[in-house]
Amino acid sequence: MVAVVEAYLDALSMELMHGYVVHRFHALTAMIEDFEVNSSSTWSKRSDAYTRYHRIEFSKCSEWNRFQAAISARNSIAHGLGRVTPLQEKSRRKLEANLRLVDVSIVDGELRFGPTTLDRVRRASTALIKHVDENTP
Repeated sequence: MVAVVEAYLDALSMELMHGYVVHRFHALTAMIEDFEVNSSSTWSKRSDAYTRYHRIEFSKCSEWNRFQAAISARNSIAHGLGRVTPLQEKSRRKLEANLRLVDVSIVDGELRFGPTTLDRVRRASTALIKHVDENTP
């Protein structure tokens, strides 16, 4: 679900960016391409780009903290094959508290999903998309 939200937000951001620019020339096209790459490489950069360029703050979404927990779980799955990554291990206590928001625990370094995990991630994902849609210029 996180990947779907990520793809949606990146596509919307580029659509909005192209809409802001009426006349395109080579240098501007190159700048927009750079924007696309740089604004979507991490969630922090994606959030900053939405705030700066589209005036939409993810942090004002009621489910943003829960969605960030879903991002952390997704990163463990994608980069650690379901285990806490070395980077995440550096802030393990914060990670554990964060993951509790989506009913995920860590047992022997592996993520364990609770019975409400998918529903919590779905609600957070839906809330973020709705927040962005409601605030899109």
